[in-house]
Amino acid sequence: MNDPATRDHGPTTDQPTEDPAYDEDVPHPAETVTDDDQRPEEQPTMTAKLVAFMEERNRVGQSTDGELFYVPRQGPNVTQRLEDDRRLREKITGAYFSANGTAPGSHAIHSALAVLRERARCQPAEPVAVRVARHDDQIVLDLGGSDGQAVVISADGWRVTSQPPVLFRRSMLTKVLPEPRRGSLDPLWELLPIPTHDQPLVAAWLVTALMGDVACPILTFLAEHGAAKTTAGRLLADLIDSRHSLRAQPTSQRDWTATAHASHVMGIDNVTGQPPAWLTDTLCRTTTGDAIATRALYTNNDVVGVSYRRPIIITSIGLGQIRGDLADRLLTIELPAIPDQQRRREADIWDRWNAIHPEVLGGLCDLAARVLATLPTVELPRLPRMADYAETVAAIDQLWGTQALERYLGKRTRLASETTLDDPVAAAIVAYIDTHGSLEGTASDLRDQLRPNQPSERRHWPATAADMGRHLTHLKPGLRELGLKVDNQRTARARRWTITRPTTNDTPSSPSHPSST
Repeated sequence: MNDPATRDHGPTTDQPTEDPAYDEDVPHPAETVTDDDQRPEEQPTMTAKLVAFMEERNRVGQSTDGELFYVPRQGPNVTQRLEDDRRLREKITGAYFSANGTAPGSHAIHSALAVLRERARCQPAEPVAVRVARHDDQIVLDLGGSDGQAVVISADGWRVTSQPPVLFRRSMLTKVLPEPRRGSLDPLWELLPIPTHDQPLVAAWLVTALMGDVACPILTFLAEHGAAKTTAGRLLADLIDSRHSLRAQPTSQRDWTATAHASHVMGIDNVTGQPPAWLTDTLCRTTTGDAIATRALYTNNDVVGVSYRRPIIITSIGLGQIRGDLADRLLTIELPAIPDQQRRREADIWDRWNAIHPEVLGGLCDLAARVLATLPTVELPRLPRMADYAETVAAIDQLWGTQALERYLGKRTRLASETTLDDPVAAAIVAYIDTHGSLEGTASDLRDQLRPNQPSERRHWPATAADMGRHLTHLKPGLRELGLKVDNQRTARARRWTITRPTTNDTPSSPSHPSST
């Protein structure tokens, strides 16, 4: 009979056990090891591995317009958007699998991109160009290829390099340009119906469009149906950017801003009638690079101030009545009608263009280099609004022995005269000055004093004194081109306007006899 004192009742708390979980040398799962020497070294998480993988191969940053990007440490100086989208996640998955033989999970990719974006926001903003950029005294043209090649143009000539000194951004609209070869612009003039006396003006527009950081006038082809104005616009856009830059008239400022973000040359094909007020303002600002407040790209709520300067091409049968500030920025080229016996099939035109494109691009690079070398010697007695373009025209006049600057200024004066006199308020002011010599008063005084008697003529008349004041402000450049002096000063009670016609010899031509072209 077993002794109860020695009966096996199972292990007690003060008895050792054979269970390895209670071995003194093995820590209990509930215990915490604080001695780092006894803890196995922690393995990095997949998120940390992805961040290290990306930063080893790329650097992250943010552009001056707030876009987060990454750019390869070894490779083309072309940025990629650092957004958490499907395309980028697939790209990271494929690259990581090729390097490590395993694929990261979607949560790790999402977390790694969040870390990278935050690190990009901590970097100082830096410029990222679309197609063209200025670097010191050089022009840099991105050729758009996967090898990252670009043309660097200076006063000493031009060269092609795979490591341009600036960052570029590309989009679905970025076309691959051919590598330029030594040539000239002559084949271009043989293909386009541009009048000989306007060819230096178009050449100057192309050079100015390459400069990127200067104001470029809006190249406007005016012609009847069938005069190849659309083809002319597409060829010139395709020379330095893409033929698809010439599109239908945009319906909103956001559409225009998105296109400006994606391409260098911007174009509107077959503009009919007077552009709406928002588009007129946007065109003016785009030529000068003024900031435009709009919703941030790829977001629904954030509002940012974006600033961009783009060369613009417009084709039209006739623009109709336009504001003076827009007319002051136009370079109008009237294309002649094409006889049926000289008309060519569009497919033949583009086949020929593809064959001569490298030569024409090389010729443009040659001309741009020579213009850069000549500009320091150019001195103009009076600078018009598009001053940089005017200086480029003067440089080409020196190089080619032409008188294109005089023609450009004549076109500008004539268009300003025609545009201003098409406005009923401006026409009333000129008629009053011609009779009385001067006009003075507040906007309200001028609105009532000049208002037409016939109700039918009041349809486009300013409705209020404030409308009259804004209208007079828009008319000031055009009235000055007509030879009038426009002053306005704020008094204690209101702003007073004074309009006179100076009698000095250095005033512009009379409105009755605008400079001919």
